[in-house]
Amino acid sequence: MNILKINQSDIEITPEMSQSVIIAGLCHNLGHGPFSYPFTDFVRENLHITNWDHTKQTCLILEDLVDTNAIDIPKEQLNVIMDLISGKQLFSSSAPAWLFQILNNKTNSIDVDKFDFITRDTYKLGVQNQSIDYDILLNNARIIDDNICFREKDAFSLYELFQCKYRLFKEFYLHRVSKGVDLMIKDIFAEANRVYDFKAYLEDPKLFVELKDSILTEILYSDDNELNTARDIIKRIHKRELYKFVGEYICNSGNAGLEKFLNLKEEDIVNCSTSGHDQLERGDIRIMKYNLNFGKGEEDPLNYVKFYDNKSHPYKSKNLDKSEISYMMSNDFSEIIIRVYVVNHTKLKAAKKAFLKFCNDKAGDSPNFYEKEYSSRYNRSAMKSGKKLFMKNEL
Repeated sequence: MNILKINQSDIEITPEMSQSVIIAGLCHNLGHGPFSYPFTDFVRENLHITNWDHTKQTCLILEDLVDTNAIDIPKEQLNVIMDLISGKQLFSSSAPAWLFQILNNKTNSIDVDKFDFITRDTYKLGVQNQSIDYDILLNNARIIDDNICFREKDAFSLYELFQCKYRLFKEFYLHRVSKGVDLMIKDIFAEANRVYDFKAYLEDPKLFVELKDSILTEILYSDDNELNTARDIIKRIHKRELYKFVGEYICNSGNAGLEKFLNLKEEDIVNCSTSGHDQLERGDIRIMKYNLNFGKGEEDPLNYVKFYDNKSHPYKSKNLDKSEISYMMSNDFSEIIIRVYVVNHTKLKAAKKAFLKFCNDKAGDSPNFYEKEYSSRYNRSAMKSGKKLFMKNEL
């Protein structure tokens, strides 16, 4: 906001507008439940509240905080703040369109929220990300025709931004073991719901803010018999007896049998199981579905970014054709990942056979099983080179 004010003194940017963006940035994640996304999945899939998300919950909490603590924020400004958090005008129409492209950008998915977590996580994870200079992008951003626009020469850096976000999801956020633990946490919420009645928490912001990650510790040390199953799952996590990754199938809108995979249910895999002592039964399988994209579904988000030529037309915005950026950019911007996990590790082989049969029958294709893990590859290469293996905890 300061940069825009300095670069374009002709644009009206009031202190109240800047304050609204700051408050929205500080508060935009208040509505995340315990352990974040596993809780969201639980609410949508187990409580069947499909339209719930953390931004709506954030607005409920923020309204309650302002009211309960008598914070001096005018109602009109609070409506703008909640709109900025939501990324669209739900409560107010007084804010200019460009203001919604800063925090939660529904237009092209380029916003400071992504700048923040991509910068933090690439640094912490050691991912090389030197081609994206966020300071240059921000320092040269301009407001033209009610849109935040970027220099033409920065177009490829923005493409790299989307690629980097995709890589973080692909390699880290959607890590197979991590998501297996997420499925276990979701099951814990489902089992504990008969005691906690989480729907009541969603409806009361004062109750909701009491939901913390410590809920697993509460369940673990509770003596309520109705929480026995939830307690057992927590103990399994502590002992690393995790749900086992079976395999995954990656597809997009052009794949045969796409609808079958989008509508895949646990019983579909169970029904593909052959008879025997390790035959799959109801409750053995867990499924994770994820639509991984650049922020605009199957479309290229750069088609929705406005650019300007800082030399010849610094006050005229336009869209860029892909040929003006790079011919080596991707033509696909979305993929759907279907993953199957098995609760009991002794049924892993049976689950793999069943998932293979399902994929063959519905798509004429085979899933990825990822038999070779990183550690085994490392061990083999180390033995070949004659190097001493690290101890397990060092690795």
